[in-house]
Amino acid sequence: MSSALRRAHFGLWPAIVFAGIGCSGCPATSSPAQADAAAGDAEVGPSDAAIEVTPDVSGVDRSPDAIGDAVWSIIPGGEPCGLRSGDVSKAALPPLVWDKCGEGCTFSDPLLAGFVGIRETSVRGEERDGDLYVSMENGRPGEAITRILRLSDGRTVGLVQQRSNFADCGVGAVSPFRLIAVQSKSALHLPARVTPEAVPPIRWATGWVSIPGLQTSVFAAGDGLGFVLYAGAIRWLANDDATGTSVVDTFSGVVDRSAARGTFAVWPLVEGGVPAIRGMYAGEAVQTFANPPLEVVGVALAATSMVWTAAKPKSSGGYEYVEIQASPLPKSPKDVVVARGPALPSYAGVSRPATAGDFVAALGLALSTDLSPTLFVVQVSTKKLWSIHSRPGNTFTDVYAMSGTEILIGERTDAILKRLLRLRLDRLDELVAAW
Repeated sequence: MSSALRRAHFGLWPAIVFAGIGCSGCPATSSPAQADAAAGDAEVGPSDAAIEVTPDVSGVDRSPDAIGDAVWSIIPGGEPCGLRSGDVSKAALPPLVWDKCGEGCTFSDPLLAGFVGIRETSVRGEERDGDLYVSMENGRPGEAITRILRLSDGRTVGLVQQRSNFADCGVGAVSPFRLIAVQSKSALHLPARVTPEAVPPIRWATGWVSIPGLQTSVFAAGDGLGFVLYAGAIRWLANDDATGTSVVDTFSGVVDRSAARGTFAVWPLVEGGVPAIRGMYAGEAVQTFANPPLEVVGVALAATSMVWTAAKPKSSGGYEYVEIQASPLPKSPKDVVVARGPALPSYAGVSRPATAGDFVAALGLALSTDLSPTLFVVQVSTKKLWSIHSRPGNTFTDVYAMSGTEILIGERTDAILKRLLRLRLDRLDELVAAW
């Protein structure tokens, strides 16, 4: 599908402002191996029932058209963009259907009936309390619906609809729990917080706030949001209802990936030729937490650890060497103790990692395969490495989230998400040879 057709079908976000909004670590144009993954911390369980296949409800009409306008209510302040919030209790969308795709693998097509596709770069995942959540934008001419799902029961926990002004407006997800609507011409932003158990589950800010400049990444830490600007600064919005931002960090070069968990956020950069991991706890000063000897490709945070992919770039492009590195989660720079993991057999396209418990996962282009990304999974304590290639005829795209029992990953065609895959951590040996 051409970019012009994709824009017509999805009303894609204006490129200037939306280059990295909601990316939480991905650059403006996501490659197949650029992951936006949130970390979990539960341990791997022995139970074969860690992932349940939901009952077959394929005969149920999944289209929001079948729900009726009674589901939707106007979002105060969202009128310029035609934004409406959906009542999930009235929508009654059926749960996702999961089918087997091999030992330790299940898949689902999350597309709403009647829609053209799911924009792959819109998908965000995160672990919370051992459960995985995912948000995504379903698009068709004249309408886009951001849908937030809980994977344990496959239920929809949040819905946002956009019906107009696609040339100037859009809704992006920083994570399944933080959304931002944007008017690009005026650089106005309207944040929202998603609380699945609340009624209603989505609470929008009381007013729009101006955040000018091209954004390469956005992160959520505590009550605040960090906007990483291409111009070399991070603007901090203290809470959703704040009326302005403050600059908390400046740097040379471009920072296009960030990661956050709880109140802690980090971003890798190269300053004066020296690799660094910089970060902050919400409301506290920015600090340089580490100066690794290798360039940091991306960082992920778990409850008790910070992990990153480190690489030695080649002057001709790609990498000479890539490895996983980890440290206990630091409160200050003196808490960083680096443990080096195994080398990844990848020469390019290494994603930001995802992490949970003792495991780390990242995508990359393997030396022994074609241009389809390979999923690398590392057990930190043993330094054991598993390489899981893309399924034949399919392409892995982004590790969206990871818990103590599974990895959530996508498969795409062009820029369109085709299906979600859940890969079990206790079946990694089988998954290596599953296809």
